[in-house]
Amino acid sequence: MNGEAFGELLRHEMNNPLTGILATRELLPRRCAAKMTAGSLAAAANAFETIAALAVRLRETSAA
Repeated sequence: MNGEAFGELLRHEMNNPLTGILATRELLPRRCAAKMTAGSLAAAANAFETIAALAVRLRETSAA
């Protein structure tokens, strides 16, 4: 397997879990909202945003 083929395989294999992470990031705040206080929900929202930003960064890095 040459380097280009390996890179394409790696991008493909990384994209699936990253898509799952980003989709989960969209769903979790809605599921957590009813069970959390305003303060803990705000902290969780910050954590969800960090997770999403890192997933997007990883996706963009692997696409380059």
